[in-house]
Amino acid sequence: MSTDLPSPFSRMVPEILSQIFLQCPHEDTTFKPSSTPWTLTQVSRYWRAVSLNTPNLWTKIHMNVIDLQGSTHQSRYESMLRVALERTRNQPLHIYIFHSDSASFSQCQPLYKLLLQHCDRWVSLKLRTFINIDFSGTLIDIPVLYPINGQGFLSLQSIDINYVDPTLPNGLMFIKALELAPNLKSAVLCNICLPRGEIPSFAWSQMTHLTLGCYSEYEIMAILAQCSQLESLSLTDVYPQCEDDDDRQCYSIHPVTIHTLRTLRLSTMRQVDQLCRFLTFPNLESLVITHFALWTSVYMHPVIEMVSRSADHLKFISIENIDLMDITVERFLRNTPRVSRLKLRGCSSSHVFDCIAKDREFLPKLKHLTVRLKGSCLPSPPPVSAVVQAVRARKLRSLHLEVWREALDIRSVSKLRDIQSRGTEIVLSQLIYIGPKLAHEYSPKISAIQDAGDILGYLTSTGGGHVECKNLSENMPVIHDALVLLEKYRNRLTANDIQSSAILPVLWNIARRNRLLPIPRESEFHWRRRARRILLDWFHYGPYDGLFQTDPSLMKQLVGLLRASYERP
Repeated sequence: MSTDLPSPFSRMVPEILSQIFLQCPHEDTTFKPSSTPWTLTQVSRYWRAVSLNTPNLWTKIHMNVIDLQGSTHQSRYESMLRVALERTRNQPLHIYIFHSDSASFSQCQPLYKLLLQHCDRWVSLKLRTFINIDFSGTLIDIPVLYPINGQGFLSLQSIDINYVDPTLPNGLMFIKALELAPNLKSAVLCNICLPRGEIPSFAWSQMTHLTLGCYSEYEIMAILAQCSQLESLSLTDVYPQCEDDDDRQCYSIHPVTIHTLRTLRLSTMRQVDQLCRFLTFPNLESLVITHFALWTSVYMHPVIEMVSRSADHLKFISIENIDLMDITVERFLRNTPRVSRLKLRGCSSSHVFDCIAKDREFLPKLKHLTVRLKGSCLPSPPPVSAVVQAVRARKLRSLHLEVWREALDIRSVSKLRDIQSRGTEIVLSQLIYIGPKLAHEYSPKISAIQDAGDILGYLTSTGGGHVECKNLSENMPVIHDALVLLEKYRNRLTANDIQSSAILPVLWNIARRNRLLPIPRESEFHWRRRARRILLDWFHYGPYDGLFQTDPSLMKQLVGLLRASYERP
């Protein structure tokens, strides 16, 4: 008689094993026999029985059509889909369809036909398609994805659709079918409109979660005006209000107030600043802003005013991709006095953290702080000491700090340990640089000069636009800090340091800026004169003429500019 002990999994009660199976990761296709959930039926008779008696294990139908394209196994795929649908035992279905090109549309239509026989059980649909054009330049329609024979999307609650062309028959019928879905409550939509820019008649009044992308201000406001039950909203890629100035209907935008909204995610790019003039969310609790950078060309004042109107219950704010907007971030946060959790990603200086440490009226209820200093490239030493001082001064309950390992100084780590010993929860995540190989061994000094050069580059690269100049002017103290750093290092750099930091072209562009293209607040900060003096110091200190090798006339211009620095302010 065998003395082998049975496997622990074979002794596990079916209910627990079933829950374990449900946690197994699913592949992105239903048509791979070597993936979950098919493999679970092949381990043992017991596992097979449990798998077949767990209908929810089969309710996620993934049609990654790129795997089916050009295949000669269509009959097998139809059989697999039929078996999977039978094993769901009439449970709600979650459908995911990914189309990379039009070649597989007609080839997969039998699979869609089979799937549509169960469309009354669809509770969620995620559709990923792309613009497809044939050799003659004609747009190719999507496959038939709308109910037939009187059926409808009776159970559909959630849709996530990135592209459908309503000018083509199947696309239009698909949108019309979605308009009849009676239980739709969540939608992620990217430029899904009817012909002539009409808004689909979805069940907007019962929507609780909504993401809108690639819509105009007029379209967004027309949709939000109908959303009386909305709890979360995400806005991305807002387009200009209308392209035809004579189309006056585009300008008939009325303010919208949504009392039910609790969570807002805002991509501060394109025209979102204009949109914010008309929006108020009195009960907003959580706000995420994904771009707070100088290059977004968005004037932040209307955004700040919208937040000020909606700040009575606002407790959590996350600001991502902060780039040279630290002064504006401070002004933004001064309008959110009830925030207790703050997450910042980016930060070009210590300004915001200095405000937290020194001003008790700035974010007076702050208890939890999450900071990720800098972005995807190896930075100069970030203002870790300022973060530490802010946590210590306010006696915050928790700090989650993400910082590059190469840029973390030992003294700050010691201070963090001291704060942790006093009761503050500290989570320190050290990021490792895995980008392109650096042209030089990491040096905090050279990296600091590189960062300063990147910052100063905005003085001559904003293009002179009205919005860019407003944002740039407000945040000049941050850029001024970069120039102060250069002045600090100007007599402490070797020729190799200057060459590695690539700072010369930046200073040259500032120094030769003429009065027809003024730099904001020039009379206050004297950007041109100071850049010329740094160039003069480096010119006499060593052979830094590589900038002028390709054009000898630049040397003559430099001498004239440097002479002018001492002749006039």
